[in-house]
Amino acid sequence: MNAATLGLQPLAPAPEDVVAKLTDQERQRHGAIGMFAAVGSGSLAIQPTRPQSLAYGLTDSPAGQLAWSIEKFKEWSNPAAELPEDAIDRDTLLTNVMPYWLTATGGSAARM
Repeated sequence: MNAATLGLQPLAPAPEDVVAKLTDQERQRHGAIGMFAAVGSGSLAIQPTRPQSLAYGLTDSPAGQLAWSIEKFKEWSNPAAELPEDAIDRDTLLTNVMPYWLTATGGSAARM
């Protein structure tokens, strides 16, 4: 369910005449979607196309699992934060990462 909104993204940039009719707030949101598609959606590319390659890093290394998860928390919650724990507190990060690490399900959970 965490990727359910992807179907709502246009496959190509919106035509200029459509963008011209948007409100300022809608233009800002449209720009944010474009920025996410350009630089923030790498996980959406690797997870469905190279899941086993990713799975090795997620299940063989606690640092790999932690880094993968922490990056998502930081970027998707407060990308302006200098450190991940400035975006989300450490207890919350570890509480969310530990079940994947302890059960070795990071790789299977990353499959789309």
